[in-house]
Amino acid sequence: MVTLTTEVAAGIGVDYDLATAEVRSLVLERIGTRLTGILAVAARRRYTAERPAGEVAELWLWLDEVTDTHFDSRDSSAITIDCGTNQVAIGMGKRGILRAVRATVHPDDLAWHLSAAGRALDARTPTGPRPSRRTPRQRRQEPLDDSSLAAATILHQAMLEIRMVRYAHHAGQTPVRPLCLAFAGAGESILAASTHRRASRREEAFRRLVEDWVRKGGPGLALWFAGHLRDLAGEVHGTTREWVNSLIPPTERGSEPVRGPVADLPAEAELRLAKYVAAHTRYEHPHVGSALVQLAVPPRPQVERDEFWNLCGLELKSPHLFQVSDTAFHGATDPRLTGVPEAIRSLSLSGGGLTMSADEAETQGR
Repeated sequence: MVTLTTEVAAGIGVDYDLATAEVRSLVLERIGTRLTGILAVAARRRYTAERPAGEVAELWLWLDEVTDTHFDSRDSSAITIDCGTNQVAIGMGKRGILRAVRATVHPDDLAWHLSAAGRALDARTPTGPRPSRRTPRQRRQEPLDDSSLAAATILHQAMLEIRMVRYAHHAGQTPVRPLCLAFAGAGESILAASTHRRASRREEAFRRLVEDWVRKGGPGLALWFAGHLRDLAGEVHGTTREWVNSLIPPTERGSEPVRGPVADLPAEAELRLAKYVAAHTRYEHPHVGSALVQLAVPPRPQVERDEFWNLCGLELKSPHLFQVSDTAFHGATDPRLTGVPEAIRSLSLSGGGLTMSADEAETQGR
């Protein structure tokens, strides 16, 4: 990954045919007061490479402090790159534009070492033996008791769940705050439980620890805990299995965690992220096109003052249209849907800053 300069942009034009390149994906995200962007461009190589016929390279551009954006998925072929004073301008199609204060670029190209830029870098890179790497010593892992295995499994699942927010289409579904509140202080509590020398005392301490997590999760995480405790019951034995099953409320024992369409989108929200992916094939693997937005939903006026903002998302599969401009990220907006909640056809934000339409949609929120 290198900073995008006039020299680097010229080198990209030597190695890749930008006149026939097209946008493969675009992500715009508001982080605090800054607007950032990630643009992926599919481009044919100008240099000779022994790669499958029709394979294209991807040029990934990370843009910081985006100041101007106009993109239309129907007009996304032919890319230009202009690096002026304190500004990078990327043209997309006839009217599309991305302007940012700074940008970096990374060619995702298995044959890049054969390009002019790759050969030039090889010529400047010193050769010599690589330093050896020592194989790390493997620590012997002792098997966990059933009670400590129960605590470790539940905590591990919570950590995986929280990590899902890194994926845009899951961010609005993950109960991050309730999970953090339920597992607050887990590290110290686990160390304290493990200090008991007697196995019976240690087992009791880990059981109380799991029970405390379930209690602090409350009704909001009852379904979450029920699903993972059911899975856990199949991994433990005897009295531990009976204890795990006892933690599942009777009303939740036959239910499964469900993530599906919500009734509708909020009447007022702020756009935080917009993502477009064109349908394409990459290394013989087909990818379905999609369009996704994340909306920050303010607290409802009639509820307690300490209620927090939430995320709500909408994803359209195989979109026919995706249009976005930076004005869509300027403050509150009123999302407008076309179609019933189970078969949403399009979404637009007030002022026309963002419009997208497709045949299928999945609305997510919490």
